Amino acid sequence: MLSRFRHVFGVGFFLLVASCSGGGCSSCSSGCGGTTPLPGGFPKEKTIANAASVRVSRPGLDFVEKELPAIVTNVTKAPGGVLGFDIPNVDPAKTQIANIGIGKILIDPNVCPDGPDPKANPPRCHADVGLGKATFQLDAITPNAIKIRATVPLKLDDTPISAELRADPIIGGEFGLGSITLHIGYGDGDCDNGKPRVTPHALPIGITIPLVEETTAPRNGYTKIDVGNATVDLSGLSENQVRVCASCGFATDVCSAITDSGFVKGLIVGPLKSGLEGQVKSLLADQLCMAPSPALNPPCPTNTSPDAANKHCVFDSDKNKCVSTLLGTDAHVNLGGLLKSISPGTSGALDFGLAAGGAMKPFPNAAANAQGRTPNGVTLGMLGGVVPQPASKCVPQADLKIPTGIPLPDELAPTSADTATTPHLGIALAGRFLDYSFGSVYNSGLLCLGVSSEQVDLLRSGLLSIIIPSLKTLTFEQGDAAAAISTRPQAPPTVKIGAGTAADPLLSITLPKFALDFYLWHLDRFVRVFTFQADLTIPVNLQTGKDPVKNPNGGIIEHRRHQGRERQRHERRSAHG
Repeated sequence: MLSRFRHVFGVGFFLLVASCSGGGCSSCSSGCGGTTPLPGGFPKEKTIANAASVRVSRPGLDFVEKELPAIVTNVTKAPGGVLGFDIPNVDPAKTQIANIGIGKILIDPNVCPDGPDPKANPPRCHADVGLGKATFQLDAITPNAIKIRATVPLKLDDTPISAELRADPIIGGEFGLGSITLHIGYGDGDCDNGKPRVTPHALPIGITIPLVEETTAPRNGYTKIDVGNATVDLSGLSENQVRVCASCGFATDVCSAITDSGFVKGLIVGPLKSGLEGQVKSLLADQLCMAPSPALNPPCPTNTSPDAANKHCVFDSDKNKCVSTLLGTDAHVNLGGLLKSISPGTSGALDFGLAAGGAMKPFPNAAANAQGRTPNGVTLGMLGGVVPQPASKCVPQADLKIPTGIPLPDELAPTSADTATTPHLGIALAGRFLDYSFGSVYNSGLLCLGVSSEQVDLLRSGLLSIIIPSLKTLTFEQGDAAAAISTRPQAPPTVKIGAGTAADPLLSITLPKFALDFYLWHLDRFVRVFTFQADLTIPVNLQTGKDPVKNPNGGIIEHRRHQGRERQRHERRSAHG
């Protein structure tokens, strides 16, 4: 019985030492390791399909669409939530526009002859889009796209059009009628003294963004936000809200023929549509195409490079195609740095990647109704990979086989519509990916720890002799000497996923052949006195609950150190009571 107690106590003592520095258990601070980006990206051939998967449910999309006005305003950095764009100067060819009974009127127009001036009062040739007051609808549509329907306030205050007019009477010949200046606006309102006085019009806009599998190396297999094939539906931008105003100095029927002309209104609708569509596509490209990183060398992933404007990364094989932003992350992770305060010699670094792969799946794959709404959520499989960088010599290297054939979990691929209580976000990690990842951590040498009296004052032969009395006979004059403990795992860990109960933990991490080497300071050097080896299993559970301050709606419970100490003090008081 005493022997078993000593074995358990020895393992527990080591784990305590390995998790706490000499000043007591504390959180990671400036001494921790960190992550650095991978200049060329994580190697595609090292990835595991469906290593993880993510689903945003229909209630989750509802939540996002309510937050979209603030998100879009923040992303565009639009002052006051208003995004503006200018109507450029256009000088089209002369065009026949109307018949007025005595003949035809010809017009030679010049749109915005003096150029845009957004600072004029009212702004000249400048449109404002009220993103901050927009409303959005967000739907996942079949086969694999996101449809955004927005109602956006749009206003164009005053865009002058100067025109030279000529008449072509029925009796033949042409003669000049002089010139006229029209003032065009867009919005809800009318004309006032020859100028438009309008308020923003609620303009419906539809944006469809495909989420499909990239086919161009090195991003082949990853999910692509297909900006190049995104469509912008501006069919709601019509001539009905175009206000053509003029103070006519000649016959009313001639003036009316000009101001009522669909041609004149088209001179404004065209630039409005192209300007708004350009703004939307530019915004999508800026946010959804990868930008070169000046801090990396190379600044773009392998086989891609910055475009001529150094604004987006484009494929070397197709300079007109931008590299889609990775829906995930990749990085070099220095795990050994996390433990350097207690185990300075520990290495353990990994190249890590986890990003969406393949086309988006709009489960439960329902078609849109008459209003364009769907009950679908968004499910994405993830390509994941973990590679030791470099591999460690402190452990026998495990020959890890990349798992294949991992399916999407049924929980993230529902066949029926979500309910109001369905969680907004679902995340799944494949057991085989976890097992592979822990094997990579093992190969990195992270589990080769070394702790001595230099890091932990209590780690001395006097303390260890409590469980191993004979240790004191090995030191000089049987005095108290410095001690050290190191680990030498001999086989990679295995991970078992359970039900998340006390009897069946969520994760059971088994460390087979986990060896602890014990050293004592003797004759000016550390001498190994014995090795303890065992199969070690660590159960891991996540506990949820409610806290009136930190998580009143429920969530994962955070166990703080002082709570544990208070519980220990209470237990000691009970034991002494």
